[in-house]
Amino acid sequence: MSRLRASVKRLQDFPELGARVEDFAAHGVREILHGSYRILYRYRGNAIDILAVRHGSKPLRPEDIG
Repeated sequence: MSRLRASVKRLQDFPELGARVEDFAAHGVREILHGSYRILYRYRGNAIDILAVRHGSKPLRPEDIG
């Protein structure tokens, strides 16, 4: 769990670290990978919103990102 937190914490300094999620690019959704998991997030200014943590084998649906 601490490695997961460290992955997310890096976003504070490097918010563009993650790749854009093409299906949700219009919403500004990006993702970083941690093992088998996708950490979906959006950033605006100094705020980073974690939208979802999903297993990579699961399809991403619009309701997953709110």
